[in-house]
Amino acid sequence: MIKEKTTRAQTKLAALAALSMPWGFAAVMACSDPEPIPFTINFSVTADEKLPVTNAQIKVRGKNAGATDAAGEISLRVKGFEGDRLPIGLICPEGYAAKPSESVVILRTIVGLSGEERRPITHDLGCQPTKRDAVVLVHVGGQAASLPVKIDGAVVGQTDNLGFAHIHLRTDPGSRFEVSLDTSANDKLMPQNPKQQFQIAQSDDVFVFDKSFKLPAPPKVKRRRPVAPAAVHVPIRLD
Repeated sequence: MIKEKTTRAQTKLAALAALSMPWGFAAVMACSDPEPIPFTINFSVTADEKLPVTNAQIKVRGKNAGATDAAGEISLRVKGFEGDRLPIGLICPEGYAAKPSESVVILRTIVGLSGEERRPITHDLGCQPTKRDAVVLVHVGGQAASLPVKIDGAVVGQTDNLGFAHIHLRTDPGSRFEVSLDTSANDKLMPQNPKQQFQIAQSDDVFVFDKSFKLPAPPKVKRRRPVAPAAVHVPIRLD
């Protein structure tokens, strides 16, 4: 009798242990660290907000992750958690400067309105040229045609027979330069050696330098008034 009771008690304990095992396993799983999920990030690197930049290096969490293609784009797959702030670094090719060089991507799930699969995260970056192109259109009119053109005091060209010249220079953004016309070969032209200051902005630009010249008017020749002949008095004879 006692043996039978013992067997029944052991059976009940075994059953209770079997029932509690799934709950204990679930509790252990709930306490374990969640696994990071994959995110796709599409990077686009452009200059002046429209020109693609090739071979721009992208860094993720401080490590090189790849370079942009001919379209200025690269797609990267990273792992993380929803809401993570992912540090991004940008190294531009020679002739460009990253603006900014560091940024942050917030990992988030993007789902379309119709509930389709997750969409990639997009992140736009910029590489700005370290030099800018300027074209100066020079025109002289009036009494002058072919004149030397100077940039910051150095002769860089000459106007043609129609009075036109096109000057190209490559310089730093924000820099100033002076355009002048050399009239030393004709000291009668007015004005003498005209000049003008220009400043190039953060983008390529075209400038116009238009001057009209004139020669001094020839001195007026005073005309002498004709002198009337002296009156001749003829004596009159009175009879």
